[in-house]
Amino acid sequence: MKKTDKHYMTWAQALELCGADALDRVENTPPEFSHRVLDGTVEFSASVPCGDDTLTAYYYQDSSAVDAAETLDELNWTIFHYSLD
Repeated sequence: MKKTDKHYMTWAQALELCGADALDRVENTPPEFSHRVLDGTVEFSASVPCGDDTLTAYYYQDSSAVDAAETLDELNWTIFHYSLD
């Protein structure tokens, strides 16, 4: 896998490169606002170390759902993709 391919990985690819422990940790790390908003979509991410790199899980939320939520716990947190940097 080329380095550029590591920016949009599936769960299986992240598992192969980082292992189950790193996936468990990133999936259980509370996502934070990444300061990226595009076309009504808000990006959140969570990151953990993976060897010499960082494994990041990306979540995308509709901005109207974010605005309507009293707390972020009310949102549906489904990972969209992973990256390794």
